[in-house]
Amino acid sequence: MNHSLKPWNTFGIERSANTIVRAETEQQLLSAWQTAVAAGEPTLILGEGSNVLFLNDYAGTVILNRIMGIEVSETPDAWRLHVGAGENWHQLVQFTLQHAMPGLENLALIPGCAGSSPIQNIGAYGVELQRVCEYVDCIELETGRKQRLSAADLLLRCIFRFSNWAVLCNGCFFSSGASVRTVFVHLL
Repeated sequence: MNHSLKPWNTFGIERSANTIVRAETEQQLLSAWQTAVAAGEPTLILGEGSNVLFLNDYAGTVILNRIMGIEVSETPDAWRLHVGAGENWHQLVQFTLQHAMPGLENLALIPGCAGSSPIQNIGAYGVELQRVCEYVDCIELETGRKQRLSAADLLLRCIFRFSNWAVLCNGCFFSSGASVRTVFVHLL
C-alpha cells in the first residue's frame, strides 16, 4: 500500500490505497472496475474526495473518475450542457458564467465533481440541481450496459430526494445493502 490518497481527499489526510487508477473514459472506468472486482479487490470510485474521510488505508483499488468534457448546444430558450462526470462542479459554473450562460451561478463554490451532483441534489440560494438537470447517463458496472435516466426517472428512483433507497459515493449509486451497481458518466 504505497499509493497516497492525500491528494484525492479534501481533508488532506495521509492514507494509502493498494492501487489508484485514473479513468478518463467510460471504457477505462468500466475496465478498471471489472478488473478490480474480478481480482476480489474492494473498489471505490472517487470524484474529488469532498465527501470522503479516510480513517484507515484502503486495501483495494480507488478509481478516479476523470471523465471530462463540456458540450454546449443552444435552443431559442435554453443552453444545454452535456457534462462529463469528472468535471469539477465549481469550474463548470465558472465556465457557464464566462460564456454568458446564466442559471447555475447560485450553485458556485459547491465542492466536488459533476457526477456526484445528482445524488447530492446540490442546491443553494433557492436553486437545486433537479430544476436544471434533464438527464444522467449511467453505466451498469457489472454488464457495461449504458442507460440514460431522465430527471423524472431520477425522481422516481429517489435519486433527487435523499432517501434511504439510494446513497451516493462519488458519482455511483447503491441500493440499500447492495454493492455499487451503476456509475454516472455524463449529465445535462
